[in-house]
Amino acid sequence: TADVVVENFRPDVKARLGVDYETLRALNPRLVYASISGYGQDGPYRMRPGFDQIAQGMGGLMSITGLPGQGPVRAGIAVADSAAGLYCALGIMTALLEREASG
Repeated sequence: TADVVVENFRPDVKARLGVDYETLRALNPRLVYASISGYGQDGPYRMRPGFDQIAQGMGGLMSITGLPGQGPVRAGIAVADSAAGLYCALGIMTALLEREASG
């Protein structure tokens, strides 16, 4: 009966738990399914868990924080997680609006 499902699992985990898009869409074809993952659904890193600190390092943010001569420092807030959640929420709202407009 849900309008929206948000998940943050690696591809193998959501399939094993039965909360992958294909399974849930069979129960509710109008479902808006949002997936937040560190490395996407395919590609060489897809099975790796994503953590904010790792995203900051791999994305280069930690290379511009901290003091001169000091090693990389993570930002004071969870920048990657916060941005991912915000963009996910915007995507969900857009998908719900489109679903109402187009069916």
